[in-house]
Amino acid sequence: MLISRNEMEDEQLVDVIDALGAHPQLEKLEFPRMSIGRIECRALADFLRNTTINLQELNLCHNDIDDECVDALLGGLLTNASLSILNLRHNRIVSRGCQSLAALLVNPSCSLEELYLNSNRIGDEGALIFANAMASNRKLKTLNLYGTVIIPAKEWSSFSKVLCDTSSVTNTYLSNHTLESLDMRSNLPAD
Repeated sequence: MLISRNEMEDEQLVDVIDALGAHPQLEKLEFPRMSIGRIECRALADFLRNTTINLQELNLCHNDIDDECVDALLGGLLTNASLSILNLRHNRIVSRGCQSLAALLVNPSCSLEELYLNSNRIGDEGALIFANAMASNRKLKTLNLYGTVIIPAKEWSSFSKVLCDTSSVTNTYLSNHTLESLDMRSNLPAD
């Protein structure tokens, strides 16, 4: 279901979000360019927390989502076991929001397979937060951080160690072999 915002007031959008629970067949929800902020994120968190819908994809790209909005969404995201795609690209998320999203990724019940954060402002610190979270995540296949960070070659060791820690046979075996796509479009080191 794609929702568009023309002259809709904040309260009306919250009412729409509340009404979504009556649609048990809903699998994909898109709210692009809706100026979604904290109020709407709290409503979405309540929806995710209290619904029995098998929502698999949530697209919140091109909004006003900042770290506080991510914090508001987190409660709903942590309790929703069906969501496999979360698109938060082109928002205002910085490193503190990355901490919240990292908490989601390390949660054993997290079912996210794709996370899109391109064109936010997470910076090197946020990218390293995700590298650490990926050490215990075995479900995420795609992490897109394009346009958010330029990691210096020396910092790539954090991601390299997560993806394939060659310090021992056991560590190589325990490395994250689930991640298939890490899009940062940075200068990757030769190794």
